[in-house]
Amino acid sequence: MSRSRRLLKYARGVARGWLVGALRAAARPLRVALVRKPRLLLERPELELQPTLEQAAAEHMLGAGRELFFVQIGAFDGQTNDPIHDLVVEHGWHGILAEPQRRHFEALERTYSGNERVSLRNVAIARESGTRPFYRVREDPGAPPWVPQLASFDVNTILRHEFAYPRLRELIVADEVQTLSLEDLVAAAGVTRVDVFQIDAEGYDSEIVRMIDLGRWRPAIVQFEHDHLSAADHEAAMRHLAAAGYQLSVKRFDTLAYRRWPAASGANRGLAAAGSARRSA
Repeated sequence: MSRSRRLLKYARGVARGWLVGALRAAARPLRVALVRKPRLLLERPELELQPTLEQAAAEHMLGAGRELFFVQIGAFDGQTNDPIHDLVVEHGWHGILAEPQRRHFEALERTYSGNERVSLRNVAIARESGTRPFYRVREDPGAPPWVPQLASFDVNTILRHEFAYPRLRELIVADEVQTLSLEDLVAAAGVTRVDVFQIDAEGYDSEIVRMIDLGRWRPAIVQFEHDHLSAADHEAAMRHLAAAGYQLSVKRFDTLAYRRWPAASGANRGLAAAGSARRSA
């Protein structure tokens, strides 16, 4: 290769590097990341391997054993779009499931009927235990299947979906529901560690994530839905986890956080106590 061609190739490389750097700098304030990917993964994105809750749970179970303890906030019916149901059933996990909507809580009871390893609570999680208005969408024969899953402390979280179902506003009702603080919910189980927190709280997810005493409960896995969060609330939840040493994976709807905690000698997670404490409110 002649000297002039080498110089031209070098100049193109410098220009390309400068352009990419400038584009990345311009995109950063817009919360957009520019990442170089091989052409194959652009053509077939389904081939790209992404970390999943199942993979994180499998790694954690290698050290902690199969019978993990979990807390699920916003369990709905225990099956619809549920990311941990199969893990709970197949591996005999112990845990607590909280669902504030009475109709869906009854379906949750049917889902886990006869499973003495889990405790079901008909409550919403809030900063303080007590009662609080909770908005939901009443049944409507013509509604899309995702509509019944809309329920929140914030009515505006539900109304953001009005563009997809114009009748949504007239179907919203408010119920006074029992609330428990996360501390009270977990303390009642008599456990000293929680392995998995699964949170789907329709816009209240960031608040619940920041309620978790990470140093005390030492969860290996925290997964929460960010689809209804503002950019600021999503960032706050991630920073809370990152400050405690978690690695993060952001997907389309959910954020997965994982941390390998040092083994605690003689730790008693109180699984038998949790199983015998199965109750509903």
